[in-house]
Amino acid sequence: MTPDEARLSISDLYRATRDAIGGTWEVGTRTWVSCRASSGKEGASFHLGAQRSAADLPDDPSVIAQRVRTLWSSTGIPAEIYFDESIPQYRLSYPRQGAGPGPDGYILRLAVGEKFADFSGSSRCVPGDSYELDLGEVGRHDE
Repeated sequence: MTPDEARLSISDLYRATRDAIGGTWEVGTRTWVSCRASSGKEGASFHLGAQRSAADLPDDPSVIAQRVRTLWSSTGIPAEIYFDESIPQYRLSYPRQGAGPGPDGYILRLAVGEKFADFSGSSRCVPGDSYELDLGEVGRHDE
């Protein structure tokens, strides 16, 4: 996987998730971070974090969580849904909640509560220098 493919894997999934939920979203984080691939080599992982505005959600959070789980499943991501009573919110997670990153650093999270949604994703670790790749993100707004 190339750095462009890694960035697009997360950006495309974010856009599909955003479109499945609807509303106005703000990308708060889009950056490359250093990582170590399962091969032991240093590399970079693309991270994107976005939040939906506090406006009312179009459906019950449980319905939205299930809709996004179905969407992610259709792309080969077997996310699990958890209910967190402390906030309260539904959380989709791949790998499963508390398991840490998946293969080569891949991790996806979505939290959906009564008036919010929060997406966070990190790509697989790919060859490249996170600093140099991050410089290429300046001014990019393809989400």
